[in-house]
Amino acid sequence: GLHPYPFADNMQVPGYVYAAPIVVLALLFIIYRTYKTKKEIAFGILFFVISIIPMLKFLPVGDTIIGERYTYIPYIGLFIVIGYLYERVSSMPELKKYLMPFQAALGIAMVSFCVLTFNRTKVWKDTPSFWSNVIEQYPDYWRGNHCLGYDFYEKGNYEKAYEYFTRA
Repeated sequence: GLHPYPFADNMQVPGYVYAAPIVVLALLFIIYRTYKTKKEIAFGILFFVISIIPMLKFLPVGDTIIGERYTYIPYIGLFIVIGYLYERVSSMPELKKYLMPFQAALGIAMVSFCVLTFNRTKVWKDTPSFWSNVIEQYPDYWRGNHCLGYDFYEKGNYEKAYEYFTRA
């Protein structure tokens, strides 16, 4: 997806932006607590954090704040943590009672992510689908309106192109 900066076009800042410092502090605390005893967890979280830092837009480039497509590599670190936890739960007799709920939670998460991914591919089907989705989420975002207008212009639908160019 494409997500413009929240302050562009008088948009509201989403609530998750305010939670970011808490998440960062929690990750740092987990890394600190697990570094000496559970290196796999510390490594997985550090892999996630270090590989996502270049995508965090500390120096703004372009006019978007989030690009989900840039999180694929960092997620490897989180999968390392999940794999380590699964191995621990399945190999320790005192944790065996948690194995089935853990497997159920993983199964539900995997099926949910598969459904969400499948539904999201419909948005990326073609140019009009993508930009229409952007405009649906951010009606006043100039780029979405401009790009959809340009698509109509290229197809010879000048009336629709004019409508979107005017909005842009």
